[in-house]
Amino acid sequence: MPFRVEASDINNRVFNEESIKSMVSILEKKIPQVFLFTSNIRKMTMAKWEPCSETLDNLVVAQLRTDPRLKEELKSNLMKNEWKKTNKLANIFKAEWTPKIYNQTIEVSHSHRSSAKLCDADIIDTYLVSTILAPTKIRDVASQDIMKPLQLLPSIGLAAHVKRLSSGSVEDFIPCEGSLFCGFDSGLKTGLPFSINAPIFFHELKGSVILSHSDDLDIQTLFPWVRMAEIGESERKYRALFTWNRSCLFEAMTVLLPDFMLSIRDSLHLNPERFYMYWPRLAKIRDWFRNFLSSHTYESLSKLDIFLTKKNGFQKIDAGCFASPEFQIPPGAAKYFQSRYKMFSVPVCVVEDLKIFSINVRELSPPAARKLLRKKKDHCEKLRSKPDEALDLLEYCLSDAIKLEALDRFEDLKFMYFEVSHLCLVPVMDGTVVIPRNGNIIVANREQQSMFPALLNKFVHHKALKKLKSHLSKDIFFDQMNLQVFGPEVIAKNMHFSPWPRSWKGKDFVPWNEDSFSTLWLFQFWKEVSICENESLRLFDSWPLIPLKTGELTRCANARYILSFYPGGHNESLHKSLEEKHMALKKRIADEVKREKVAHATTSQIIRPHMENINMDDTDICFIDSDVEDDTVEVCNSGEDDSVDISTTAFTTSDDTNHNNNVQLEVPVTPPGNYVAPSSQPSQNYGFLSSLSNKNLHDIVVKLRGPVLELAYFAKDDILQIMPRDGLQLSRNILSSISQCLDYWTHIVLAGQGMPMLRLDWSTLTDDEFGFLLKSLTRNDQGNRLSLMTSDFDLLRGLPIYLTLSGTRVNLRDRDEHFILDSSVNTESLLYLPERIKNKILIGDSENADVLKDLDVETMSEAKLLYMFVLPEFTRIPVSQKQIICETVLCNWTSLKTSTEFITALKETPFVKHLRNDQTTDYEHVCAKELFDPKVEFLCDIFDENPSKFPASEFCSLEWLEILREIGLVKSVDKETFLLCAKRIEISGSPEKAIKLHRFFLENISEYFDQDNLRKLSFIKCVPGEHNGSLDLVSRLGEIFSCCASLKLLF
Repeated sequence: MPFRVEASDINNRVFNEESIKSMVSILEKKIPQVFLFTSNIRKMTMAKWEPCSETLDNLVVAQLRTDPRLKEELKSNLMKNEWKKTNKLANIFKAEWTPKIYNQTIEVSHSHRSSAKLCDADIIDTYLVSTILAPTKIRDVASQDIMKPLQLLPSIGLAAHVKRLSSGSVEDFIPCEGSLFCGFDSGLKTGLPFSINAPIFFHELKGSVILSHSDDLDIQTLFPWVRMAEIGESERKYRALFTWNRSCLFEAMTVLLPDFMLSIRDSLHLNPERFYMYWPRLAKIRDWFRNFLSSHTYESLSKLDIFLTKKNGFQKIDAGCFASPEFQIPPGAAKYFQSRYKMFSVPVCVVEDLKIFSINVRELSPPAARKLLRKKKDHCEKLRSKPDEALDLLEYCLSDAIKLEALDRFEDLKFMYFEVSHLCLVPVMDGTVVIPRNGNIIVANREQQSMFPALLNKFVHHKALKKLKSHLSKDIFFDQMNLQVFGPEVIAKNMHFSPWPRSWKGKDFVPWNEDSFSTLWLFQFWKEVSICENESLRLFDSWPLIPLKTGELTRCANARYILSFYPGGHNESLHKSLEEKHMALKKRIADEVKREKVAHATTSQIIRPHMENINMDDTDICFIDSDVEDDTVEVCNSGEDDSVDISTTAFTTSDDTNHNNNVQLEVPVTPPGNYVAPSSQPSQNYGFLSSLSNKNLHDIVVKLRGPVLELAYFAKDDILQIMPRDGLQLSRNILSSISQCLDYWTHIVLAGQGMPMLRLDWSTLTDDEFGFLLKSLTRNDQGNRLSLMTSDFDLLRGLPIYLTLSGTRVNLRDRDEHFILDSSVNTESLLYLPERIKNKILIGDSENADVLKDLDVETMSEAKLLYMFVLPEFTRIPVSQKQIICETVLCNWTSLKTSTEFITALKETPFVKHLRNDQTTDYEHVCAKELFDPKVEFLCDIFDENPSKFPASEFCSLEWLEILREIGLVKSVDKETFLLCAKRIEISGSPEKAIKLHRFFLENISEYFDQDNLRKLSFIKCVPGEHNGSLDLVSRLGEIFSCCASLKLLF
C-alpha cells in the first residue's frame, strides 16, 4: 500500500513513520472483528516486509474457529428464498413464514508472534453471534415490488465479545463499544456494548446511514433518477432506502435483541455478574441511534428472566425488588437485606432505563427501608451487636435527606429523622447499637469522649460521625433524633461520671491534690465550657471547678468573686505541663485514627461486582437475595411511591481522608443553633492589663491569698474577656472579692494541711504594699481618682488596711470610731495616748487624705483629741502618761484654749496635783475648781495649815496657775468660799483667823450681806472674842446678841 511521503495538489496529508505505526496498531486490534459477519474468511495474516529482506515478518496471525454447519445452514436458508412472499394472500396469513434465529459461537485466535501455529496463539476471543432471518418488517419491505430488484437479503445479526483467553487463562476485559457492520465494520459507533450487522444503505457522499428522507435530498438533487424504480412499463416510484435502514435497525433492537440477551445470559453462567456489561444502557447510546431503543425494546427485556439474584440466579422482574438507582446501598445494609428481603443484584443503570420508559419496577428506597425496619421489631435484637451493619443501614435510611432539603420539604425531613430515631441503628462507643429515642445519646469527638470513659454506651461512634457529617449541622436532626451535642449541658448532667468526687458537690472551696488525670480533665473541661459565658457556668454552680492560685478549687457559683486581671499571671510551668499532656492525648487519638484507617484499608474493603471495572461510574450493585417475605412487595409497592421524586444526584459515602494529626483528628461536631459559642474577640485594653502597676497589684493580691484565678487552664481569648475593662472595674472586682473573703470565706484549708487558717494573710504585706493596694483601689495609673460609688466606699471601709497610731491595721466599718489628726498635730508627741485611743487614730498622708475624707474619716485637732478621748479617760490613765498629757496641755495651751469644748472638758477633768491630805506628801489629781489660788492672800492665811487646798508640785508654777485660773481655780472669795473659810476657822478654832475673816467680811459686807448667806453663817462658830480674859471663838454669829452682856467682841 503506497503512502504519501510528500504533500501534493490532491492532498497535503503526509504519512510519516509514526502515523504508519499508529495505523498498523489500530489494524492489529481490528483484525479479530473481521470474522464476525463474514462467510468465507478463515484466516488473516498481517506481515511486515523490511527493506532488503527476503522474508516477511508476521505481525498478526488471526484464525477463525466455529461450527461451519451453522453458517452453511444460514446461507442455505437465505439462498432458498423460502422467506419470500409467494402470493398476496401471505399478507393475510402471517403464519406462512416464521423468522428463524441462529446462534453460534465464534472463536478468533490471534497471535502477535512470527509463528502462525494455533496452539501458540496469544489470545483467543470468543464471540456470541445471533442472526435472525427475515423478521416481519424487513421481510415486508424486501418483498415490495419497488425493492425486489435490489435482491435484498433480510438477515440481521448481533455479535458480542463474551470471553477472552490470554496465554491459556481467562482474562477480565471490558467489551468495546459496538459498531454497525454491513458485512465489514463501517466504523459507525452505536454506543451499544455489542455490534450490529445489517444490509444497510449508506450515503454515497457522506458515508453515514440513511435514516430519513432528508438524508437523501442531496443525492436526489445531483442524481434525480438514482433512487427511482420502474414499476411495470410506465410507472416510476421513489425507492425510500431510509425505510429499509430503519426497519433493519428497529427489528434488530426489538425482535432479535431479547433473544440475543438470553443467549448472552446463558453463555455467562460461570460469571453471571458480567451479563449487565451487555445491557443496552440508554445513557451511552449515540444520538443518531438512540431512537431505535424504544419502549418496546425495554418492555421486551423486562419480560425476560434476566434480573439477577445471588442465590436463585436470573429471575423475572416481578419476582423481587430493586435497590433505588438514586441511592447507593452500603455493604453492611446489603448484608442485612440479604438475610431478610429479596432484591435484584443489578446495576442502577438497568433500573434507570426501565423507569425512563415507565416500566413498573419495585424499588427499595430509603423511605421503604425505614418502613420495613419499623415494621420488623426484631431488627433491634439482630443489630444490637453489629455496629458496622447498623451504621450502613443508618446511612442508607438517611440518604434521602439531601433531596428533601433541596426541595424544601422540611416536614418530610423532620418526619424522616423522627422515624430513624425509633430504629436501633446508632452505634455507640462500647460496640453496641442503640435506639436514639430511648436514651440521651451524645455526639462528641474522641477528645471529648476521653473526658467520660464511663459513658461509652452513650457516645455516638466516631465512624458514625463521619457518616452523619452532612446532618450534624442541622438543628432538626438533633431535635428529632433526640441527640445531644457534647457541651456544657451534657457535661453538667454527667458530672457524677467525672473524676470529681461527689462529696465535693456544694462546697465553696476544696483543697486540690493535682494529679495527672484531674489536671488534664480540668484543662479539657475549660476548653468545652467558657468561663466568660454565664449561662454555661450556672450549670455548674454546685461543683468546685474553678482553679485558684492558692491550690484550691472553688465552685462555679463563686465565679463573680474570682479575680483575674493580669494576663501574664499564669503558672508557666503548669501551663506547659498541661499543654504537653493535651498534646500527648491528641497524639494518642491521631495514632488511633491512623491504625483504624490502615485496618479499614486492609480488612474492610467494600466488595463490588465485576462491573466496577468497566468504567460504569454509577453501577453500584448489591448482591442480595433470600426467600421473599410477605411484606417486601407490600412495602415496595405501597401507595406512596417514595422513589419517584428522588434526586438523580448520587449520595456520596466516600470517607474523608484529609486528616491533620495536629489540628483536626476527625469529623468536627457542629453545635446546633441553640448553643451560642462565646465570641473570641476580646474587648480589653492590652496596655492597661499588661502594665507594671497591674502586675504589682496582681502579685500583692496573690501574696495576700486572695481568690485569684489560675490562668494556666484557660484559653487566652476567654481570659481577656473576663478581665476588667478599666481601673474602675478592676477596683470594684477586688473590693467585692476581698469583702467576700472577709465576711464569708474567712478560712482556708490548704492541701496537705488539716487545720484551717485565715484566708487573707494581711501580715505578709509590707507598708509599701498596703499603700500601693489602697492607691490602686482608688486611683488609675495616671494618679487620677476613680469614680467610686457609695457602695464601693462601703466595701473599701471594710478592708483592714488603714494604719493606726498604735501600728495596727484596722477597717473603718464602724463610722465615727476612727479619726485622722490634722497637720498641726505632731504625732510623735502623742505618746501619752493609751493604746485603745491610738487604735482610733489613723496615720494618714497627703496622698490619701482625700480618700479618707471620702470614707467619712473626720480630721481631728489635738484639742478635740484631748477632750473626746483623753480627758474622759484621764482617771484611768497611768501616772506617767498623765504627766505627759499635762505637759502637752501646758506646751500647747495657746492653741488648746481656743476650743470651748476642750476648756469645758478640762474643767471637769481631775488632772491638777494636790496633796492627798495635810499629813502626807502623796499627791492626787482633782479638778482645778476644787483648789484655791495660792496667790490669794486671804485664802493662804485661812488655809495656811491645809496645803491640800492648793495646787501642788509643778502646778504651782506661774504658767500653770495662769491656766488653772482659766479653768476654775478658786482665785476669789465668793459667798461659798467665804463659808468654807468660816468652816475652816470653826474646825481650827483659831481666833486670829476669825478676826481676819470678820474683817474681810466687814470690808466686803455689801457682797456677803444677804439673808440667806447670813443664815448659813449664823450656824458656824467663827466669831472671835475674849472669854474670861482669854482670846477665843466665843460663839456663833447667831449667839452674839443673846450673850452680849458677858462677851466682849473683838471686832
